[in-house]
Amino acid sequence: MLYVRCQDMLYVTHNTLQDNIVTNNAQGMILFTATDNTITSNTVSNHPNVGIILTSFADKNNTIKDNTIEHNDRGIDLFSADGNTFQGNHISNNGVGIRLLFSASENTLRSNTTEKNSTDGFFLDSSTSGNTVEQNESLNNGGFGYNDASTGAGTAGTANTYDRNACAANGAGGSKLTGLCTPQP
Repeated sequence: MLYVRCQDMLYVTHNTLQDNIVTNNAQGMILFTATDNTITSNTVSNHPNVGIILTSFADKNNTIKDNTIEHNDRGIDLFSADGNTFQGNHISNNGVGIRLLFSASENTLRSNTTEKNSTDGFFLDSSTSGNTVEQNESLNNGGFGYNDASTGAGTAGTANTYDRNACAANGAGGSKLTGLCTPQP
């Protein structure tokens, strides 16, 4: 078992964290001023705060893929992080699945599954822009499957682009705005 401490992931570049179990800490994996890293095939669970967090404008070109992120207060948080890729992650049983906040932009969220989170599966705040949210599934969450508070020239009047996302059985509905996902039976 790998225990990852905050300082272990500060100012790091060109690293791969793969096949680890990160569990029962205050927070899971924190990237701060981190570039060109890959976090893949890890299990990140049982943290009272967040599973994986990118917290800086300098967090760029990181790939977070094929991870299982469950039983945290928040699954994934992006605070001001730009140009990162999240792909193939399974995010379940958290307070919220994936949140993009504080001007997070130009990130790609592709082929992720959020399910059984107590609030929204995907949440993008009003300051986000230029993010691509495509080919994801959001199922059985307590809030919306997709909730985007931004405004702009993107999909459904948001500042972000949504394409071929699926949603089903979310408590508040598939998406707060029509057109962010296609309801599934």
